[in-house]
Formats: sequence, C-alpha cells, structure tokens
Amino acid sequence: MAHGHPDFTPGQKHEAKPLDPEHDIDAKQASMWLIVSAIVLFLVVWALVPVFTRARELKRTDPQQQISNTELPDAVAREHKFLNGDNPAKKSIDAVVDQLRK
Repeated sequence: MAHGHPDFTPGQKHEAKPLDPEHDIDAKQASMWLIVSAIVLFLVVWALVPVFTRARELKRTDPQQQISNTELPDAVAREHKFLNGDNPAKKSIDAVVDQLRK
C-alpha cells in the first residue's frame, strides 16, 4: 500500500484504528479545556477592567498632571515676537513668505 497501512485490504469494511492511541486527542476533554479556559479568561478580564479603569482615573487626576504651565505663555510671546520681526533678519514671517512666493 502506498500510505503504509497494510492492516487491511482496499474495499473491505474495517474498524478505524487510531495511529497513536496514547496520544490521541480526546474531544470531550479538549472541549472542556476550551470552555473552561474561555470562562477563566472572561473572568480575569472582567476582574481587571475595573482595576485598569481606576488606575487610569488616578493618573488623570494626579496633582502632578494638573499643575499649570507657567513657561508656555512666555515661550509663545517670544515666538510671536520673533515671527513678527524681532529676529536677526528683521523680517516678519509674512514678508518672508511673500518673498518666497515671488
């Protein structure tokens, strides 16, 4: 035989023999493992979602995150002055853009 199963002749009815009965997959046991694993995964995620939500809320309301930035208005004012002509070329941004358009 081409497939290496000389235990039977073609065309005759025979009982199917497992190739390795010691390591054969048990469908009931595999199904139970799958169902139990899915339930455990669902319960773990269900239990951890409130923990992660609480951690996110604590991070959002952290006093360090609520401190106002006192340097930002000064930096914005310096950049506006620089773009309006207080720079080494003494040109505003509008003049530079107009010069580049020509």
